[in-house]
Amino acid sequence: MLTASKENLRHRLTSRTKNNFARTQDVQEWIFSWKDWFENEVKKFNPVIIVNNHDIDNVVNEIIQIGKS
Repeated sequence: MLTASKENLRHRLTSRTKNNFARTQDVQEWIFSWKDWFENEVKKFNPVIIVNNHDIDNVVNEIIQIGKS
């Protein structure tokens, strides 16, 4: 499961350039209203959790390393 902090997610959504979805504060609040619940539900199935608060290259490398193990 990829997860990110609300601050990081808000920054990414607000600064999108190729897609307008969730660029507005009201849509972001809607997303955040269920984010914690959803992540907690998924965690019940013991997923691999990848915290996606750093640049994309690091995230990709982490996913590749998990895939190799």
